[in-house]
Amino acid sequence: MRLLPKYCRGMTLDAGAGRAKYKSLITTYCTRYIAVDNMSSLYQFANKRSAPLPVDILADVLQLPIRDAVFDCVVCTQVIEHVPQPERLVRELARVLKPNGYLIISTGWCCPYHPEPKDFYRFSPDGLAYLLMQAGLKVVEIVPQGGVFTATLYWWARLFELHAPIVHSVLIKMRLLRILEFLCEYLETRVFAFLSKHDAVGYTVVGRKQ
Repeated sequence: MRLLPKYCRGMTLDAGAGRAKYKSLITTYCTRYIAVDNMSSLYQFANKRSAPLPVDILADVLQLPIRDAVFDCVVCTQVIEHVPQPERLVRELARVLKPNGYLIISTGWCCPYHPEPKDFYRFSPDGLAYLLMQAGLKVVEIVPQGGVFTATLYWWARLFELHAPIVHSVLIKMRLLRILEFLCEYLETRVFAFLSKHDAVGYTVVGRKQ
């Protein structure tokens, strides 16, 4: 989310926001925040009757009930791999962007199978760039998230989170995962910086509407 200060501004849509866990970060930079999700993920919404709703708009991100050119920025984190038609998603997010607005999409590249409720794809930098260009967006930058050490740590941490949540919660409470994250980051930036930037946990791509 380190790209938010550069591109997040004005009216911002959090597309596929889940329980809006990034709201506090996004609202630091935008003037108005709108969260949309269809609440289909049992992992996040086991109790769909929770009130109030954690989102502002209950809708499918592939068919937003929003008119054209409304938002200055659209943020879509870890969603594109869970939709059956990623090209349609990018077109729809581009549709609700104002001219010169920014679309920020992050997704995993090296991560375990995690249905929420489905897990369809993994995207390389080339694939993300192609999807944005097909939707009429100019690719501004693509940033890798972590390297080979972080990818290995993330893989195991995610497996624990999905299949052994008690163990995962203990690791968090002991701050062991955070310590290991710092260690991985140090190794990737100081010791093994020569390793390929393509060996990443995932990628964040930023596109600008022409």
